[in-house]
Formats: sequence, C-alpha cells, structure tokens
Amino acid sequence: MAKIKKSSRVSLAQAVKEATFGWLGTAADLALVALFLGVAGAGIHPGNANRIYSQAGKLFTSLRSKRLQKSLKHSLYHLNDYGWSSGWKITSEGFKRLKHIIPHYIENRPWNGWLYLTIYDIPENLRRSRQNLRKLLQTLTYGMLQESVWVSLGDPEPFIEDTIEMNELEDFVLVLKTKPVGRARKNLIPLLAAAHGLGNLNLRYEAFIDQVKEAKIEMADLAVRYLAILKTDPQLPFRLLPKDWLGDKAHQIYLKKVLSKMPHEYGQFISKLDRLA
Repeated sequence: MAKIKKSSRVSLAQAVKEATFGWLGTAADLALVALFLGVAGAGIHPGNANRIYSQAGKLFTSLRSKRLQKSLKHSLYHLNDYGWSSGWKITSEGFKRLKHIIPHYIENRPWNGWLYLTIYDIPENLRRSRQNLRKLLQTLTYGMLQESVWVSLGDPEPFIEDTIEMNELEDFVLVLKTKPVGRARKNLIPLLAAAHGLGNLNLRYEAFIDQVKEAKIEMADLAVRYLAILKTDPQLPFRLLPKDWLGDKAHQIYLKKVLSKMPHEYGQFISKLDRLA
C-alpha cells in the first residue's frame, strides 16, 4: 500500500471522524464498514467499488466529500492488506474488527459493589509511559475523579498490571479495590457522573432525541449519530445512573422511530452491526 504522509493521515483521520460523528477514526475502518454495507445491505456485485462507496455515502452523508470518497475507494482496494477482506468478502479477522469498532447497547449491567481505583504520580521524564497508562484507562472505560485518580466498576486486571510492568511504573502507580460505605455510597452517583462526563453525554442524547422529533435529518444519518454517541457511553450499571439520564430513552427511540423506519437495506445493515457486538 502506498504510504501517506503523517500530516495527511492526521487530517484524514479527523475528516473520517467528522463524517461519522466521531464513530470511526480511520479510512480503513470506514472502508470495512462500507464494504459490509455494500455486500450485506444492498447486494452489490463484488468488485464494484464505485457502487459500494456510493451506497456508503447514503449512510454516511458527509462522504459526499470528493476527498473522502477517493480515500474510501483506495482503502477498499487495500483491505486485504489488513487481512480484513479476501476477494471482496469480509474475513473472520474483518468481522473481529467490526465487533471491536461497532458500539453495542448493553441490556444487562450487573455490579458487584466494588470500585477499582488507579492512582499515580509519574515523573515528567516518563511522560510517554504516563500517556500509555492514561490511554489504557480510557480504553477500559475508567472515569477520571482527579487528574491522577481514576475509577472503574470492573476489575481491570490483568490489563492494568501488564501495562504498569511493561512501562516500569511499579514505583509510581497504586491500584486499589474498595467498597464505598456510608456517605461515600450516597454520593456515588453524582461522583461517577462527573468522572465519566455524563452531563455532556446526556446533552448529546437529548439533542439526538430532539433531532428525531424534528424529522429534518435522514434516518440513516440519525442512526449513525446515535451509534457515535453510544460509542462514548460507559454504559454504567442502571442503578448508578442519574435520575434524569436519557440514554435508555434514546435507545428506545433509536429502535422504534429510527431503525424501524429506515429503508430495508440500511435497517438490515444497522441491525446486523448491532448483533455483531
């Protein structure tokens, strides 16, 4: 595959994020989803890349940009370099990637009552190691209580321990397991809401609900917008969510008023994405 300058890759990644409302971040991921749309959604003849990205453009409306269409077409032809496709068919590795990038609404969210805290004080000369740790914490859906204090509701081992050891941070990181009691338990809901930025996330869900009511945006576009929001949702246990939380309402509206009213091939596509996760 032809190499792309770093500055071009960065700007292209930003363009892809904008086109998918933050859902996808690379042209390769966009191409993989587009291929899935083309083959599974519209029954497009294998090898016809032009029609595949044309159909994708109906779902990702921002793909009307010539630059994005050119990049998507290029990436479609090179998905086999990633092992994600073979002969215009998605491979098992390709489906594994789809499962990774496609957000999935979790119906059952139990909690064992434990909190997992990661506290660190990492010197400046280990900045890169500190960044690696922060990236992992974000990937594991930790919430940030303070700049160097992060909280999770799920046991992070062995992921966190491996990262600490790999980056030689044993002397600078403390991982704790604790149960909130008394006043701390009463304040847990607002504490977690602040740590995970649920206030801003709730505003995005509210905007989505309003957009559905206004009926000015295409259903396929609304579906992508919803999935983009869901991707950033930590999906905390229901009993730990604020009373005014709109995530569940948004999901029901997505199912009943968006997905059910999309053209058959696109509704089928989004449904299959949901079932993959």
